[in-house]
Amino acid sequence: YTETGGTGTAYAGGATLLESDFASYPVTLYIYDATGTTPNCTDEQDFALIISNSPTAFSTPDIEQCDDDLNGSEIFDLTSNESVTINGQSNVVVTYHLNLIDAQSGTSEIVPANAYQNIANPETIYVRIEGSTLDCYDTTSFDIIMNSTGAVSTPSPLQYCDPDSDGFGGFTLTDADMEVATGAGLSITYHETMADANNNVNALTSPYNNIVADAQVIYVRVEDYVTYCFNVVLLDLIVHPTPQITDPTPLEVCDDDADGFASFDLPTKEPEILNALDGDAT
Repeated sequence: YTETGGTGTAYAGGATLLESDFASYPVTLYIYDATGTTPNCTDEQDFALIISNSPTAFSTPDIEQCDDDLNGSEIFDLTSNESVTINGQSNVVVTYHLNLIDAQSGTSEIVPANAYQNIANPETIYVRIEGSTLDCYDTTSFDIIMNSTGAVSTPSPLQYCDPDSDGFGGFTLTDADMEVATGAGLSITYHETMADANNNVNALTSPYNNIVADAQVIYVRVEDYVTYCFNVVLLDLIVHPTPQITDPTPLEVCDDDADGFASFDLPTKEPEILNALDGDAT
C-alpha cells in the first residue's frame, strides 16, 4: 500500500512497479495484513523505494609516459585523468583493474593506483565507477603507453691531433651522430652540461672548440620529434699533443773515394730530433 492502515494504492505481492508510478523518490510503501476477524488483528511494516541514477564512466584518455631508462617499465599514476572519468558526478568511487571481469565484479583493484608499474606496453587498464550508496556502476578503459627514442648508444670518443700541443682543438660533433642513434624522427643536439641537455638549451654547433684542456665531456641529447621523449649520453673529446721535434744538425761523413756517395747512419740523429720525447722517429 502507498498509505498506512491498508489505504492508498494497493499492489499485489510480486507486482512489477514502474519508475513512472511515483512522482518522486524515495517512496515509502507499507505491508499491511489483517485477520478479518472480530476483533480484527492487524500488522504493518514499511520499506523505502530508492532510485539512484547509475554513474557514467566517461571516456578517459590514454596515459603516455617516456621510458627514460629504456628498460620497458615505468611507474604510472592511473588516477591522473580521474576527473575526466567522473566528469563532475558526486558520491562516486573509482577503482582500477587489470581486466574487464574484475572491473565488473569490483574485485582485485589496483592498489596503489597512483603508482602502478606496467607489465606490458601498451597495457589496457579498466576503470569502474560506482555509486557510493548503491552498487550501481559503469566501466570504461584506457591504455597506458610508454614512448621512447629507441636504441641510443654512447659514441666512441672524438679525437684531435693538436699541432701546437696547447690542449685545445676543433671538433665536428656531428661526426658522432650515426653512433649515437640511427632511428627516424630524432633530433640530436650537443651540450656542455647535463642541465643544458636536460633542458634542451644552449646547443653547440660544429666545429666546436673544447673549453677544457686535453679532455672534455659533451652531453648528447636525443629527442623524438613526436613524443618529445629524450635520452642523454656522454661523448668524450680527447686532444692529443703533436710531438714537437727539433731540426737536427747536419749529418756528415767522409767520402773516402771522392765519388760523392757515402753511407749514413740516420738513427744516430734520433735523440737530437726527438729532443727527449718518448717516441720513434722514422
